[in-house]
Amino acid sequence: MEITLSCEDKKILLDLARKSISDKLQKKPVDSGLISEIEQKIQGVCGGAFVTLKINGNLRGCIGNFGETKSLPKLIHKMALASAFGDPRFNQLKTEELSLIEVEISVLSELFPIEPQNVVIGKHGLYLTLRNFGGVLLPQVPVEWNWDREEFLENLCMKAGLPVGSHLHEKAVLEGFTADVFSESSLH
Repeated sequence: MEITLSCEDKKILLDLARKSISDKLQKKPVDSGLISEIEQKIQGVCGGAFVTLKINGNLRGCIGNFGETKSLPKLIHKMALASAFGDPRFNQLKTEELSLIEVEISVLSELFPIEPQNVVIGKHGLYLTLRNFGGVLLPQVPVEWNWDREEFLENLCMKAGLPVGSHLHEKAVLEGFTADVFSESSLH
């Protein structure tokens, strides 16, 4: 059973992500009762989720996971905290930044094999693995950067720490996914 999210469900998940970050900044304990309540409402199987934080349209944190848990609310809570406080590209979020961030959530489908020529910009996100290297780009990334398919694949290789063209290596695994992407500004 896939997850189908209503507008109300999306708002609940965005509020959960923001509350998770706010509570951590205020050193409040995790509100497991709220998470359980949301789990009762939002059920189903997702392939994973990413939480992206932006300030004035600029990336401030983005962490996700492919299906670590079957509980979407628990995953959103965990990824919100990881994006705010664990993204190695950024310093931990500070209290004064909380009102400046915009939260965006990408709820992912399950991964599926995809050939490079079948990648559709704006529809497919990509996950590339080769040996001990791996990288992910969400479907909205090439749209935001105005990349064509080749640029998308080149940047995916670089994100994975691999040379451009590595997606064509015989041992490379290229997988696609789709995402239901929503943000605070798109719903409020």
